[in-house]
Amino acid sequence: MFHKKIIKNIDYGCLCPICLNYFDQRDNSLLTFDHNPPKSLGGKDDVLTCETCNNVAGHKIDKELLTALKEIEINGFKANTKFRKRIKNDSTKNETVTADFTIGKNNEIVMNLIKQDSNPVAYDNFIKSKSMSYSNPMFFTDEPFYSGWTTGYKFTIEKEQKSDERLSSICLLKIAYLIAYQKLGHIFLFNQNLDKVREQIKFPEREIIKNPFWIHFDFPDECLGLNLITIPKELKCFLIIFDLETKAGKY
Repeated sequence: MFHKKIIKNIDYGCLCPICLNYFDQRDNSLLTFDHNPPKSLGGKDDVLTCETCNNVAGHKIDKELLTALKEIEINGFKANTKFRKRIKNDSTKNETVTADFTIGKNNEIVMNLIKQDSNPVAYDNFIKSKSMSYSNPMFFTDEPFYSGWTTGYKFTIEKEQKSDERLSSICLLKIAYLIAYQKLGHIFLFNQNLDKVREQIKFPEREIIKNPFWIHFDFPDECLGLNLITIPKELKCFLIIFDLETKAGKY
């Protein structure tokens, strides 16, 4: 995410790790700190890049990654998640009712209907559509005074589908690339095998590197950061492991 911060005390030249353009002391105003990972996902001011790469190459794909993680949380009704959705049932016909959902830390769900943002007829019909169901208390609860009767609403909710999986995966690539650069410094940039990586980050809409180039696995914390895979030689690579954090948890 773009974050403007003037660098005042650079007395030497540096390369932007993404575009490889050279900047010296006269170009301080063109340099920024890049949040890596994005600030919204727990990132900090760690990497010095040029303003163009930070704002143009980074902003769009950073946003896509956050959208993708929020999508996972909404569709999975993950604890500590809040979202607004349109719901419907047989009573609302072809119209919808707007509802705010809050998922508590113990996965309890609170739903508040938003009348002013709903079709008024559908809203009234939905309120009237409450139904009762019965479960034998002998087998389904430990509560001594539970009668077995419950009231509730049946409705459908559309699956969240707003993210671009390809662009969000390019953001994962950018995060890993910049972490490796943080650890190894400028010498890392002269590896010719990384030319396509930089090109993919600069032009995320193009399919320069094909999937998959990332994996999701619960690595132990001691593996966080830069790892070098040397054996077998067919899998020789940099393996960069990192966490992403949202309000709902860690990935």
